[in-house]
Amino acid sequence: FDPTVNEPPNLPPRTYFHKVGLSDKPGIEVVGRVDTLKGIMSSLGHNFIDVLKMDVEGAEWRIFKHLEATNFFPFDQLSVELHIARDQGGLNEVIDFFDCLDNVGFVVWSREDNPFYSD
Repeated sequence: FDPTVNEPPNLPPRTYFHKVGLSDKPGIEVVGRVDTLKGIMSSLGHNFIDVLKMDVEGAEWRIFKHLEATNFFPFDQLSVELHIARDQGGLNEVIDFFDCLDNVGFVVWSREDNPFYSD
């Protein structure tokens, strides 16, 4: 899933590419076509995901607030890259994010800081 690139050539068998991004509402954003997790899953006929991996360049906060508001967590595991805007209250967003995970029953298994990031 990536609305910013074209489908790679010669995908291996059982590998699928979808030119759509994840967001808190369906439509068109600067990056291209986006949809909610529920919308994407519905269009593919899925009702559950084993592992949800997100690297959505800052949109993770809006997406997770939407998932929390709709109480829609149809996955067992989450791998997410968090983009923290420290000058815009980002640390509070991180605390809220992990509180939300805890409140819906997830446990943090692994966490890594990016050693190449500096502010």
